[in-house]
Amino acid sequence: MTEKIKKDKKLQADQPIELHLNANIKPVWIDDFDIGIREDDICFLRLVTNLPEGVFEQYKIMTNKRNLKEIINSLCSALKYYPVSDDTKQDNVL
Repeated sequence: MTEKIKKDKKLQADQPIELHLNANIKPVWIDDFDIGIREDDICFLRLVTNLPEGVFEQYKIMTNKRNLKEIINSLCSALKYYPVSDDTKQDNVL
Protein backbone atom coordinates (compact mmCIF):
# COMPACT_ATOMS: atom_id res chain seq x y z
CA MET A 1 0.00 0.00 0.00
CA THR A 2 1.39 3.37 -0.94
CA GLU A 3 1.95 6.13 1.59
CA LYS A 4 -0.70 8.35 -0.06
CA ILE A 5 -3.37 5.63 0.24
CA LYS A 6 -2.46 5.11 3.90
CA LYS A 7 -2.84 8.85 4.59
CA ASP A 8 -6.19 8.98 2.73
CA LYS A 9 -7.54 6.05 4.76
CA LYS A 10 -6.36 7.70 8.00
CA LEU A 11 -8.16 10.93 7.05
CA GLN A 12 -11.36 9.00 6.27
CA ALA A 13 -11.20 7.19 9.61
CA ASP A 14 -10.87 10.49 11.50
CA GLN A 15 -13.90 12.09 9.84
CA PRO A 16 -17.38 11.56 11.34
CA ILE A 17 -19.81 9.51 9.29
CA GLU A 18 -22.93 11.42 8.27
CA LEU A 19 -26.23 9.69 8.98
CA HIS A 20 -28.74 10.06 6.14
CA LEU A 21 -32.29 9.66 7.46
CA ASN A 22 -35.09 8.30 5.28
CA ALA A 23 -38.32 10.14 6.15
CA ASN A 24 -40.33 7.57 4.14
CA ILE A 25 -39.67 4.82 6.68
CA LYS A 26 -42.35 4.99 9.37
CA PRO A 27 -41.88 3.45 12.82
CA VAL A 28 -43.84 0.26 13.39
CA TRP A 29 -44.45 -1.89 16.44
CA ILE A 30 -42.54 -5.17 16.40
CA ASP A 31 -43.64 -8.07 18.62
CA ASP A 32 -41.36 -10.80 17.40
CA PHE A 33 -38.71 -11.76 14.87
CA ASP A 34 -37.32 -14.82 13.16
CA ILE A 35 -33.66 -15.31 12.28
CA GLY A 36 -32.31 -17.64 9.63
CA ILE A 37 -28.57 -18.11 9.10
CA ARG A 38 -27.19 -19.59 5.90
CA GLU A 39 -24.03 -21.68 5.64
CA ASP A 40 -22.15 -18.64 4.27
CA ASP A 41 -23.01 -16.67 7.48
CA ILE A 42 -25.58 -14.43 5.77
CA CYS A 43 -28.40 -13.73 8.23
CA PHE A 44 -32.04 -13.11 7.34
CA LEU A 45 -34.28 -11.38 9.89
CA ARG A 46 -38.04 -11.13 9.60
CA LEU A 47 -39.70 -8.64 11.99
CA VAL A 48 -43.40 -9.18 12.65
CA THR A 49 -46.36 -7.66 14.46
CA ASN A 50 -48.97 -9.86 16.15
CA LEU A 51 -52.55 -8.66 15.69
CA PRO A 52 -55.92 -10.38 16.29
CA GLU A 53 -56.21 -10.80 12.49
CA GLY A 54 -52.89 -12.63 12.33
CA VAL A 55 -49.13 -12.15 12.21
CA PHE A 56 -48.00 -9.39 9.85
CA GLU A 57 -44.49 -9.14 8.44
CA GLN A 58 -43.18 -5.58 8.79
CA TYR A 59 -39.55 -5.70 7.65
CA LYS A 60 -37.01 -8.08 6.18
CA ILE A 61 -33.33 -7.51 6.87
CA MET A 62 -30.25 -9.27 5.52
CA THR A 63 -26.77 -8.84 6.98
CA ASN A 64 -23.74 -10.94 7.78
CA LYS A 65 -23.21 -12.81 11.04
CA ARG A 66 -20.52 -10.41 12.28
CA ASN A 67 -22.77 -7.35 11.81
CA LEU A 68 -25.69 -9.13 13.46
CA LYS A 69 -23.55 -9.91 16.50
CA GLU A 70 -22.56 -6.23 16.73
CA ILE A 71 -26.24 -5.22 16.50
CA ILE A 72 -27.16 -7.68 19.27
CA ASN A 73 -24.28 -6.43 21.41
CA SER A 74 -25.46 -2.82 20.93
CA LEU A 75 -29.02 -3.79 21.92
CA CYS A 76 -27.78 -5.60 25.02
CA SER A 77 -25.60 -2.65 25.97
CA ALA A 78 -28.46 -0.16 25.54
CA LEU A 79 -30.76 -2.34 27.66
CA LYS A 80 -28.02 -3.23 30.16
CA TYR A 81 -29.15 -6.84 29.69
CA TYR A 82 -26.73 -9.63 28.88
CA PRO A 83 -28.42 -13.04 28.66
CA VAL A 84 -26.33 -16.06 29.59
CA SER A 85 -26.53 -19.19 27.48
CA ASP A 86 -26.27 -22.67 28.98
CA ASP A 87 -25.15 -23.97 25.57
CA THR A 88 -21.35 -23.78 25.67
CA LYS A 89 -21.14 -25.02 22.07
CA GLN A 90 -22.38 -21.69 20.69
CA ASP A 91 -19.92 -19.05 19.52
CA ASN A 92 -20.57 -16.28 22.08
CA VAL A 93 -17.53 -14.18 21.20
CA LEU A 94 -17.73 -11.34 18.68
